[in-house]
Amino acid sequence: MTDVVNRYMVSIIEDEAIKATFEEAINTFEKQKRQIVYFMENEGFPIPIGFTESDLFTGKPRLFTDIFCLNYLHIMTLHGLLGHSTSLAVSVRKDLREFYDSCDNDAKKNVQSNH
Repeated sequence: MTDVVNRYMVSIIEDEAIKATFEEAINTFEKQKRQIVYFMENEGFPIPIGFTESDLFTGKPRLFTDIFCLNYLHIMTLHGLLGHSTSLAVSVRKDLREFYDSCDNDAKKNVQSNH
């Protein structure tokens, strides 16, 4: 869902600086998603389909202002920081701790660049 919402928002954002922030968030999520898929495949878990391109409706009238989109991204980043730091604290596998630490660092960069 995060990917589809962010890609929708980047399609409606007019402010170039805010758009660049969203594009960075999309790239960061893509990197993290590849790692999650890798972990799941190595453990023999099926890869969930989740939301797809068919759920992304671009070219429609905008629903949100640029400032709302930026605020949304900031709040979701804070939720990510909470989730990643909690997962880091309870993970016993070194590879997962390294992954969550990396996600945490990505989120901290995002929060810092929005201030």
